[in-house]
Amino acid sequence: MEQAVEDAIADGEFRPKPPEHSGTDQFRAKRVDQDCANHGEDAIELIGFEENGFKFLVDVRRGQKTGFFLDQRDNRRAAASYCQGARMLDLFSYSGGFGVTAAALGGAASVTCVDSSQPALDAGRRNAEANQVGDRA
Repeated sequence: MEQAVEDAIADGEFRPKPPEHSGTDQFRAKRVDQDCANHGEDAIELIGFEENGFKFLVDVRRGQKTGFFLDQRDNRRAAASYCQGARMLDLFSYSGGFGVTAAALGGAASVTCVDSSQPALDAGRRNAEANQVGDRA
């Protein structure tokens, strides 16, 4: 899994952030949707981006809401502020946005991510490793 993350970084799949403005995450989601529409079946499956200073890879072809719930950015940051040294349970974790942010930004001692989908759990693991918190999330 770590090699997949390193390969994605080396291949340039982590795109630079667009200029700061309000609605930045919505801008990114729109751009990903356009990229997929423009490339059809040849669209990249994993897209990298940054949120709250952390890296995430999402599956834009099979993921919900282009692979990440972008509207939850502020909630992930707010929840992380309560996690210093805590054990966190992230239910319906999907790609690990809350859990990874709690571990990386909030300093959670450990995060247990629970989801009914194995691909979602794999995405969460990949994102935890991309942010050097795979040992805690």
